[in-house]
Amino acid sequence: MHYLQKGILDRLRYEQPLTYTALMPDGLESSHFRYHLKLLMTDKLVVKDNNGHYRLSDAGQREVDYLSTNRVTSVRTPKVITYTLLIYGQQIVLYKKPKEPYRHLWGLIGGKVHFGEAIRASAQREVFEKTGLQVPLPTLRGVADIIIEKDGEPLSHVTAYVHSCVLDNLPQTLPPELAVIDYATVKQHLVIPDLPPLLEALQPNNKFFFKQLRCRLV
Repeated sequence: MHYLQKGILDRLRYEQPLTYTALMPDGLESSHFRYHLKLLMTDKLVVKDNNGHYRLSDAGQREVDYLSTNRVTSVRTPKVITYTLLIYGQQIVLYKKPKEPYRHLWGLIGGKVHFGEAIRASAQREVFEKTGLQVPLPTLRGVADIIIEKDGEPLSHVTAYVHSCVLDNLPQTLPPELAVIDYATVKQHLVIPDLPPLLEALQPNNKFFFKQLRCRLV
């Protein structure tokens, strides 16, 4: 994949829809940019809506989930991640995803495990990077193999080491990508499809678990 095409996908991963002017990098010749944008549209990774704005197609959302920052080719392998449920009293802390394919959906706090990194340390690092909260080493509660489908095709596939961590306190002001909610109100939020079964598995009295989840994104 050409670096300009990857740049377009990366931009739409974080912000969409965008106009042609907003999408084009500064200092780039318009015809050169248009050529690569059209290639992405020919490959059905990017679509143009009725208002003239550009966004990722369903196929584009699948593609970006396998693109890394420092790589221009996608690799179809399951990702190894950590998930952490932060518990504060009778409430939990959820994280709003900032990028596709789950942008604006709420879920557990997590991210990729770095090469050579201990699993619990990875979970602790991800909590800090995503929230700014410094927490003790989370407790590993289980492992989940998670496939999320959209329109009958796999959208993402991860192996998740699922943790929980009890918080003694929370800052009075939290960033907008965090929400402190009651268990009972989870269904009132737009959530990643794997969240409800994982919350069930993470109930306090449950033993260490292994789950194989196949969920559907509507």
